Amino acid sequence: MKFKSTKHWKCKDVQIVESIIPSQTIGYFNEILKQAASDFYNYNGSLAKETLSKVVVKKKESFIDTIFALIATEENEALRTDLFTKLEGYPLLRWRLFTLNKIFGNAENTDAFLTAHTKRVEWQIRRIYRVRNLIVHSGTMPAYTNLLIENLHNYFDTFLNMVIDDAIKYKRAKTVEQAILEMNFKANLLTKNLEKHKKASMTLDTYKYILCESLH
Repeated sequence: MKFKSTKHWKCKDVQIVESIIPSQTIGYFNEILKQAASDFYNYNGSLAKETLSKVVVKKKESFIDTIFALIATEENEALRTDLFTKLEGYPLLRWRLFTLNKIFGNAENTDAFLTAHTKRVEWQIRRIYRVRNLIVHSGTMPAYTNLLIENLHNYFDTFLNMVIDDAIKYKRAKTVEQAILEMNFKANLLTKNLEKHKKASMTLDTYKYILCESLH
């Protein structure tokens, strides 16, 4: 999926969609991995610490990169298989990690998963905008409005955090528009890298090239 620059904005709903979607795209992987790590520690903290200490990585990696290496990379297949055996008493967590392995185990599956997520986010944002217009023009509030507000809150939080990171942490952007352009660039780079290597299995090298280049 190609993310357009701000030069192509024509109306408010398109502007909103094209501003929000890149932040959701590039932040989605980390969100999923953080949740997986949280689930792992909540189910069995001692097993989580023991397993993560054995994860094969090329050098000292961030916590999120270590989680990804455990879940997806070929270099950690034996450790992952052993973990699935140890999680027989935790079927829900085992199923979650197994599912993530299928999604992130090769670039083609990752690309398909990302595309589906992007379409869902776009649909939700447009739905939110339609409900907003309905409330403004007719005063009618659908029963599912609270759920849409919660989704919008999550989208905005992710977007704002990335703007703040680009402006303060990484010092890459001086304006909101510059931050949005940076998100667009990274989202397009991620899509391009996934497409280019869609037949590749997920090794530590593949992960570094495809994902780290665009997510960090």
